[in-house]
Amino acid sequence: MIRETSNFCQFCGAAQHGDEAAVYRAQEPTIVNTVGAQAVANAHKPHSAHKKAKPGIINKKNLCGRAKWSFVIGYLKYTGIIFLLLLGGLIIEPLMSAGALIFYIFTLYIFASLVHGYFYYGIDEYSFNMEYGIIHKKHISIPFDKIHNVNITRTFTDRILGLARIEIETSGNSLFHKNDVIGGNITTAEGMLPGLTLKQAEKVHDILLERRSGAE
Repeated sequence: MIRETSNFCQFCGAAQHGDEAAVYRAQEPTIVNTVGAQAVANAHKPHSAHKKAKPGIINKKNLCGRAKWSFVIGYLKYTGIIFLLLLGGLIIEPLMSAGALIFYIFTLYIFASLVHGYFYYGIDEYSFNMEYGIIHKKHISIPFDKIHNVNITRTFTDRILGLARIEIETSGNSLFHKNDVIGGNITTAEGMLPGLTLKQAEKVHDILLERRSGAE
């Protein structure tokens, strides 16, 4: 509890070196460490930063870590021609094409990691919120009374990675919302949340439907 270089204990004042310290230890005194006891007590107190969210509230958080690979596969679909050219190049220039292919996959992963790192979602008392984008940040907030439907969808890639996604449709979704690309996936829903575990997706789905019913 004290530094080895200390000459005296800051709790009781006992000498820590020399003959006086040896005699003091031989007496086996009982030392009440009020400072240490208080520190232990404080450690067991619930801290405001670690308080659990209220029921029906999801604090701002990231997607599942496996979403990075889902994004990589999504981007791979849009740049598939490059992938095919590099594969074909393995026959003509194996060494150079192999290096280019590794660099290509690595670049996709780095970009997917950045997209994942800047992707957040949450549910507060009034709406569903999400934000994403590296350079051009996009913030989406959907009030509960505007939610028309909430769907859980799982593509073939999602099932392989053990993921699911939430699609939130609003009453004016088909009329006013343009196609959006999120993580290499095109969606017509106003709010699309990819890269969730199935358990997380079911939780978000149930909360949104319950809040929508309460707002009606």
